[in-house]
Amino acid sequence: MHDIEKEPLTAPQEWVSDTPLEPALSSRQNSEILNVLYFKTFETIAENVIFNINECQEDIEILKEAHKTLYEHTPNTNKIAYKNRSTLTSQTIKLDNRLQYLRKSVVTLEPSKPKLSDLDLRNQKYKLILRSYKDLLEKYINITLESQRYTAQLFEKYIKTVNPHATPFDLERAIASTGEDSPSVFVQILMQRGVRRNDKEVQHMMHIVQDIHGDLRQLALTFIKLSEMRNEVNILIERYRRRWPLVLKEGNVVYVIDDELNVLERTQVGNTIDFDGLLRKREKRNKLIASLVALITVIVITSIVVSTTLFTDF
Repeated sequence: MHDIEKEPLTAPQEWVSDTPLEPALSSRQNSEILNVLYFKTFETIAENVIFNINECQEDIEILKEAHKTLYEHTPNTNKIAYKNRSTLTSQTIKLDNRLQYLRKSVVTLEPSKPKLSDLDLRNQKYKLILRSYKDLLEKYINITLESQRYTAQLFEKYIKTVNPHATPFDLERAIASTGEDSPSVFVQILMQRGVRRNDKEVQHMMHIVQDIHGDLRQLALTFIKLSEMRNEVNILIERYRRRWPLVLKEGNVVYVIDDELNVLERTQVGNTIDFDGLLRKREKRNKLIASLVALITVIVITSIVVSTTLFTDF
């Protein structure tokens, strides 16, 4: 059977909507409804996220090999360089689409308003997804940084071929000039100051410099985007360190219970539960307990010191 959830390139379009979501069950309050879109369930989206993370892992390996091959064969074999630059472009676009989908769906999956029956399963799966997603981003970032390093070396090599008088400052500025213009005005001026011959070899080298500059610009943009996504997932992980209270239902009564089995709230079925408020109260209580423990510790230590001093003097 064809699985529509394995279509990552069209799925992200469904996430962009200003239309308020309708609850799947009219008897449930908005705060208790998992924020998913219409027919998509938590389990289905989670499965799709895991699938796309695994696909991204494979895409990143292809991207890594293309970068390596491009670096090794430029400009000796134009066909190989052209083929791998084409692979880089297509893989970068594919990865960007998948990661944008993951970026949105991971936030939507957060089980902050869970169903009563499967809270623990949702928590376990979400933690697994967060870890896998962060590992994926870290791997992609490391490959991007490595590619930037040896692509910059290649860029310097061919800049010097065209302009042997380029200073280290010139090269550093040229590498950093990864704006929208391709190649940057500074790079064009730097090359024009070089060899004045119009033979085919020099022209060919100038085209190579332009292509490599385009590679550097794409790598810089990729790194910026990946860094933003890594910051977002770090915030999610930090926020999720606070475990959501357990919700139990007995008849028409709903109990919200913390990790130590203390009842945080007792309410009727159908009433809205302010989970954020409960967590804030719990954090305040924990801070108060920590302060009391610290105060008692100080008092005990002070008493011991005073007693020891008095005993010594005696």
